[in-house]
Amino acid sequence: MSALTILPPLRGPHWVAARQHRTTAKVFTIVVLVSALLVTGLLIALGTDPKGSVSQGADTGLSMLLHRAITPLALLPALVGAFVAGPLVARELETGTYSWLWTQSVSPARWLAARLTLATAVTLTGTTVLVMAFRTARNSLEKGAMIFSWHDSAYEMLGPVAVAQCALGIGVGTLVGLLVRRTVPAMMVTVLIVFVVQSAFVLWLRELLWPVQSLVSKTPIDVVNTVGVWDFAEGMLTSDGTRILSETCWGPEGVGMTFEQCMAGKGGVTYFADVHPPSHFWPIQLVETGILLVLAGLAVAVAFRVLGKRHAGSAS
Repeated sequence: MSALTILPPLRGPHWVAARQHRTTAKVFTIVVLVSALLVTGLLIALGTDPKGSVSQGADTGLSMLLHRAITPLALLPALVGAFVAGPLVARELETGTYSWLWTQSVSPARWLAARLTLATAVTLTGTTVLVMAFRTARNSLEKGAMIFSWHDSAYEMLGPVAVAQCALGIGVGTLVGLLVRRTVPAMMVTVLIVFVVQSAFVLWLRELLWPVQSLVSKTPIDVVNTVGVWDFAEGMLTSDGTRILSETCWGPEGVGMTFEQCMAGKGGVTYFADVHPPSHFWPIQLVETGILLVLAGLAVAVAFRVLGKRHAGSAS
């Protein structure tokens, strides 16, 4: 069964779009189903203990599977965007094949909407299944929180951010395809834009999406070895509340002294650490998802506006 056979009966531009790209839809559907069945099969075949964790023999197999899956899954939004920008939109404009539909009482807006509807339905449904399979496998692993920490490389695939990233890929791909109108350049530009947005969240924005929690203690705070804690800054506070970061004692200033001696020499009296605890996972995921969906929606809105201005009166 392919992605096309589970959709309601298609007509007009929807039918044309589905027929043109049925091979891609089938391949994507097969990949999703095989991934979900592989995870399910491993869990069933290798067994689970009474607490719901997989047996010791399954830990290694599932860990290797998930580690190898992270990179291609992280590339999925860019690949989706490239497909939409190139084969779905730009190639039609580059070759002029769109004109046949536009002369059959199909407006440019309806032509574009039909392509986006199918691409969005197949991609977002498939990505949701992949996220559910990844979460199931990760949560079944013994000490899964330590193996795939929620704030590290597995972050996107543990919640709706992965789906929203694919939605962004569709939006950006649509707009770029209409503006560039050449298949390969449109694909390259889309991949670059999606990659830049993903990198901006990883390197800078994500940690700012929710207020950090400041921990203060008279004894050292071991955030590095605390499961599920995403740490940003640590050190000591002086009596007047001034922060002394740990790295100030890592250089020449700390030579010949212990960390505590170095900090005490600078007036440190109380330990502090700025962290995102595990409870911040869902707030950060939902805020990031909302931002990505807004960006995707804006890209699609601008794409329809561009299409309307360039091809006003082509069909009604």
